[in-house]
Amino acid sequence: PYGRGIRMYRRRLAGVILAAGLVLSGPVFAIGGNQEAVQLTDVQAMIGRGEYSNAVIKLKMYTETSPFDPDGYNWLGYSYRQMGDFDNAKRAYERALRLDPAHKGAHEYLGELYVQTGQLDKANRLLAKLQQLCGVECAEYKQLEKSIAAKR
Repeated sequence: PYGRGIRMYRRRLAGVILAAGLVLSGPVFAIGGNQEAVQLTDVQAMIGRGEYSNAVIKLKMYTETSPFDPDGYNWLGYSYRQMGDFDNAKRAYERALRLDPAHKGAHEYLGELYVQTGQLDKANRLLAKLQQLCGVECAEYKQLEKSIAAKR
């Protein structure tokens, strides 16, 4: 009877310590026995170099530990889209928009996906949404407007 109670207590204590460590240190993963923190700035640098498949791996890890950060899902969608994986890209953008319905980047990039897949009506709806969010002078509006115009 005593042994079982002590084991349960130790497991709970280990879980609390692990959770506290994650809160204090940010997102950390055990990969092959190593601890590796995933930072969005590092992933953005990968994306800038065109390393989309590596970025997807890192962003999946990032979104597991930061499931409420719409930026992680937005960059995940961008990386998938650049690889031509439109289904996963769309899911990632939609998740970003569920988390932050006013996320200008996710609206723009989902609109870009719609332009790429010939769904200009949906792209135009997102352009109108961007106009509501930030006006016709914001960078996201201008870029999506340019992409739509180039496809016509």
